[in-house]
Amino acid sequence: MWSVASFGHCYGDATFVAYTSSVLEQQWLDNVAKWQHDVCAHTSNATMKQLLDAVQGDVSSVVTRNATMLHDTLSYFTYALRDAQFLHVPIEPTMSLARDPRKCWNIWSEDYVQSKAYLLPLSESLCRTSYHQRPILIDAGAGPWAGKMPFPTLLGNPLEPEPSDFGTSWIWDWYRRHDIDFDQIFAWEPRKPEWNVSGDEAHPLALFYRALHFYNTKVTNEDGGIDNPLTTVRKMCKGVGRVCVFKLDIDSPVLEGKLLEAFLSNRSLTEVVDEFYVEKHIRNGAMKMHGMGTDRRFSPGVNDLSHWYTTVTNARKKGLRMHFWP
Repeated sequence: MWSVASFGHCYGDATFVAYTSSVLEQQWLDNVAKWQHDVCAHTSNATMKQLLDAVQGDVSSVVTRNATMLHDTLSYFTYALRDAQFLHVPIEPTMSLARDPRKCWNIWSEDYVQSKAYLLPLSESLCRTSYHQRPILIDAGAGPWAGKMPFPTLLGNPLEPEPSDFGTSWIWDWYRRHDIDFDQIFAWEPRKPEWNVSGDEAHPLALFYRALHFYNTKVTNEDGGIDNPLTTVRKMCKGVGRVCVFKLDIDSPVLEGKLLEAFLSNRSLTEVVDEFYVEKHIRNGAMKMHGMGTDRRFSPGVNDLSHWYTTVTNARKKGLRMHFWP
């Protein structure tokens, strides 16, 4: 068994025991190599509903000692407590496109491309630790938010009807609504942001701006470099009780791949991250309109669904809550 220090700080008095694929996830693991060439043909409306109902249902918001509650749809991490009891903490299964499967309804539409509805991130109820230090977000590829005012439900005062689909805004909004407030946010984005980063204390987003360290530049993979997000992970995510969330989405497949490999292969990094999101440019027919059907930058066996399934499952089996970021 691994010590809890091997995968983050969310379960301070527990030991990671195992990761268990749900029945739904295992079905896809067993068949993805042959199904990935026509993935939408194997993604039924009933399966979509099964996934979305599960991640949005009551069982998704609680830690359970009854693994049978999670067995069919939600995969889960098992932790041993000091009282010889076990906790089973759910996470969305890896299945279909790895993103919101409703993309299959119309592969030539932007609908559901940025949807996060299939994700099951941590919440206060899923994270048992008492925070000795406040949570931290490291966002490599924050996004310009396309002119939308981010963080609509901040302070309980909606600024627009629905949360923005873009990176930092969605993450901040999700965790805040689930009782996890980031004390510090480190965000890189080379495009000019369409929001105020001046830290205006009178702005409704004052809490966000006080937490934000914004770098209007590209990330690098220079070992120890200040714009290498792994440097910040190494420096800022250590410490008892500091919950750390890391997102990697820089729209540069080669650099993204190098950073991903460096992160996953370094236990001293993965052991201090509680939740990890990564965008992967996966080739399949449903993504043709986005240049990921026959794009020559990608290699079969490296940028296909089968490879992604293996990568994420191996990481989860080591205790890392790893998610596909759309």
